[in-house]
Amino acid sequence: MSQWSSAKAKCVLAALFRIGWTIKRESSSHKILSRPGWPDVVFAFHDKDEIGPKMLARIAKHTGLETKGFIELITYSPPPNKRLARTLHQYLKLK
Repeated sequence: MSQWSSAKAKCVLAALFRIGWTIKRESSSHKILSRPGWPDVVFAFHDKDEIGPKMLARIAKHTGLETKGFIELITYSPPPNKRLARTLHQYLKLK
């Protein structure tokens, strides 16, 4: 059994932003994410899509996302820099 539960794509993307991933480019629902020291990753989900445990495990394997801090990563706290803040506000539509 997987140690992951399902989650909304919007929350997973926010968690990836928090661990240092940024959007390199995007086309429709396909976002190419980059992070120094890691190969680029394609994130091809709409914000409201529900991502299941198997796919979350695959995303975690390719991005370094861990189950331990996942809940803390998806809850909102002030971002560490302005660029990340703009990215989060743009995709999460926070005010």
